[in-house]
Amino acid sequence: MRIGTFLMKMLRCEYEDKKIRVAELSATQAVEHLNQQILAYTNSKYPFDPPVTQQCSIISWWCHLAQNPASAVLAHCAIRIYAMTPNSMADERTASVFTWLNSA
Repeated sequence: MRIGTFLMKMLRCEYEDKKIRVAELSATQAVEHLNQQILAYTNSKYPFDPPVTQQCSIISWWCHLAQNPASAVLAHCAIRIYAMTPNSMADERTASVFTWLNSA
């Protein structure tokens, strides 16, 4: 399962490189929790069973799950992923504004 491998690498980076403890768990505990939470998520089991509604954004849904110890590790990873800029559009827009300002 490639997504599981990616999430494990991401979690390792959090603990080893950034020295961030997720949900106040040790690295070993976090890996165990992540494995359990991936299974619960893929099977739509508690606490991942409520659907995302139009009134709730996906990031809000994950932030809510981050409060629950039964979903905190996977939610932490999901929030980190959703916080990433998926392309360079923001950088290109900034460069365009600077070009426009300098040409005036």
